[in-house]
Amino acid sequence: VAGALGLPESDVAELAALGALYLREGDAEGEGDRQGEIPRKRARFQRLWRGEAAADVAELLALPVAPGSSLRVHAEPVRFDEACVGVDWERHVVYEDAPERADSGYIVVDKPTGLPCAPHVSNAAHVLHRCVSRGLSTSRFGREGAFTVHQTHRLDACTTGLVALALSPEAARRFADVQNPQVERRKRRRRQRRRRGGADGDGDAAEELYFSDKLTKVYRAAFLVARGAELPDGMLRALMPKGPIYGLPFPRLAARGGDLGEAQARTAGADAGRDIDGINWREAISEVLSLTKVEPAQMTASGQRAVAREAALTQMLRDGTPPDEWRSAAASSDNDLEDAGAGAAEVDLYEAEVLLHTGRTHQIRASMAAFGFPLLGDTAYTAMAGYFYPVEDAGAAANPQLAFATRKPDPKTGLYNVGPREEDVLELRRQSMPEELRRRVAYCEAPRGAIALQASRLSFLHVNAAAGAPWWRIG
Repeated sequence: VAGALGLPESDVAELAALGALYLREGDAEGEGDRQGEIPRKRARFQRLWRGEAAADVAELLALPVAPGSSLRVHAEPVRFDEACVGVDWERHVVYEDAPERADSGYIVVDKPTGLPCAPHVSNAAHVLHRCVSRGLSTSRFGREGAFTVHQTHRLDACTTGLVALALSPEAARRFADVQNPQVERRKRRRRQRRRRGGADGDGDAAEELYFSDKLTKVYRAAFLVARGAELPDGMLRALMPKGPIYGLPFPRLAARGGDLGEAQARTAGADAGRDIDGINWREAISEVLSLTKVEPAQMTASGQRAVAREAALTQMLRDGTPPDEWRSAAASSDNDLEDAGAGAAEVDLYEAEVLLHTGRTHQIRASMAAFGFPLLGDTAYTAMAGYFYPVEDAGAAANPQLAFATRKPDPKTGLYNVGPREEDVLELRRQSMPEELRRRVAYCEAPRGAIALQASRLSFLHVNAAAGAPWWRIG
């Protein structure tokens, strides 16, 4: 790797420590073992990563590579040093179980902005549960060796707040049982069968001790409202697709709720969904528990700057600023934008407490935007304000099946987001969108900093945790 790419060996060792190296063995697509045989399917790239310790890196770099294999190197990995390495994780622990629950309990941490909960393709080391494992004392709970926690659920990198981490794989599975109602129902039926005469082992008895059918996730969400405008209230019902459509990782689309009907939702469950033109739409239900106006004197300096930027960007949308210029402004850290927004609109900042009844990807971000209240700083959804995807009439006009057009990885790298064919597919998807959606998506830009969304309260099993004041408001 060092010779082929002209990199110092120390840099290659650092890439190995981050998990930026991949190996694909037997690189011989289209060739059979013998003449007349069906061509073999090319093997997938597998991440080469064993940890960040020097001994693990040395062992990894000493692995032999068979002839005909390919190495993929992410020479410029995405890094999250400030949000991972430079954090005092002891101060971010909000809740932790007693030592006697070390093998079946949890800790809850207050995740900072800018840190993902799932590994990036170029960086397996800078991810929440591994950053916490490295940052906390190795003597915690009296354990010998490295302190290890396990992922249970996720927040977006731009979202802050509470994340539960399991102290054992068994605890992680127990959390999944609570979070996923379908799994919970299946386990309940199994327990009922055991009571009717089936065997009940020690593991099942322990599960009875901790199992619960309740999981409460409450978020704080802040957004701008024009003075005198209507505010969100009560239940926010929308439909959201099971996965991304039109090849869009963002924005996730929301359609008007109620299409499934109350009776169907009760009998089939929120996860049953409804297939429309080949796309499975599911109910996304959020409940606004409270609304509070945040006065300027209650805002942090960061909050005041964010309000000014949001007001300026919103005004630019109203003025018809070209998409490229708007996205450039949204991605910049130029103070001129904040100065322009200081008096751009007569708006107030409101903070809502939102209870999740379902857990869809970007549920609060997408549904709040669809109802007309995009979150402060969330440039992926600013332009989606007031837009509901036209589920019922989109099929004939837009052919939404193209959302699932066949994707093939680039033959050289194994990645899905590179290569000329990928560009052709993405362009085909863009052209198949409803016209209004295509216009709005042109303005969507991934947030470069924190958005005004905080996971503020988390309750499950025996755990209850609450976060402190969010970044936009003085505590």
